[in-house]
Amino acid sequence: MPLRKDIATQAIKLESMIKPSEISLNTSEDKKKIEVPDDEPKVTHSFDGNWHGLVDQLKLGLVKALAQQSELVSFKGNEMILSIADEHKHLLNEAYQKKLELSLSEHFNQRIKLIILQKGANNSPLKQKQEERLTLIKDTEHSILQDQFVKSLLNEFNAEIIPSSIKPNQSI
Repeated sequence: MPLRKDIATQAIKLESMIKPSEISLNTSEDKKKIEVPDDEPKVTHSFDGNWHGLVDQLKLGLVKALAQQSELVSFKGNEMILSIADEHKHLLNEAYQKKLELSLSEHFNQRIKLIILQKGANNSPLKQKQEERLTLIKDTEHSILQDQFVKSLLNEFNAEIIPSSIKPNQSI
């Protein structure tokens, strides 16, 4: 019997913890949509001009291709101007632009007007990543060729290094 008493005691404690507003009776009143005000203040992000960093922060899905191929021209007030190369103009469909504009608006917690020009993009996030990757690969190759053990293998066994086989430890 002590087990039943413990269960009954726990049930009474749980019952007293439940608020009447949490109990659902499945009436038609329960099915009405209830709007609950959002008490949490929305965070406003500042922007330091680092388009590459901003693109990495945003959750864009397929629209990320548009953002990565674009270069920031200017951002003043609530207007952001980007530029994209002609070879990537296929990314300029209206749905992608609207989704990117919406994502930027949500990030900055204000309506952002997005303008995308077709004037080239020499400094897009994707080009920056490619340049960083090339630099990393060159630095890795240089480090390997300067390593004393590698030098001895090359000399003693008349070995050669296949450049395409060199992979940096760090991924970009």
